[in-house]
Amino acid sequence: MKAPEMLYGERLSEHKLGKYTGILWHRIESGGSTRYAYIMAVHDSETDLACLFVTSEINEGSIESSDDSHYLGVFHDNGYERTEPSADWADAEKFRNRALQITMEKLNIDVTELLAPGEMTPSAKD
Repeated sequence: MKAPEMLYGERLSEHKLGKYTGILWHRIESGGSTRYAYIMAVHDSETDLACLFVTSEINEGSIESSDDSHYLGVFHDNGYERTEPSADWADAEKFRNRALQITMEKLNIDVTELLAPGEMTPSAKD
């Protein structure tokens, strides 16, 4: 699987997603020409193998205050796709939330898998 070239990064947070673990990195030093604001690296918790990366890529051609200052990049088994240009991906919380959503979509994670053992889903009101 293709992956972003990260020589150095600082761990910002860790998220349990069913059988997967997502680690959010920031202050990234890239080994290639692409500069990253954030990388969400998703690993299978049982095998510790990487299975998905979601990246906030700095758009070098845009003005910093523009609406397309960053792109989302998704590295997965079928390759790489760059989507959704937005200044939102420069914000750690907005990026994290979207990266977790993409992870759940790409890895077919059901929201019920995120519940702690013994925790019940809220019942629907009549």
